[in-house]
Amino acid sequence: KFSHIPDWHDRGLREVVDPALISQDWNFIKSTMWNYVGLVRTEYGKI
Repeated sequence: KFSHIPDWHDRGLREVVDPALISQDWNFIKSTMWNYVGLVRTEYGKI
């Protein structure tokens, strides 16, 4: 169907990662972990 389109060659290409996206993802992971497995402070077991 698309025989006129050449195959993709990725040799020599480098992926550039935006530090802002890494920071945003890291903050998302930290908040998710805090919400789901963070410390739960209760009165149970308190002397």
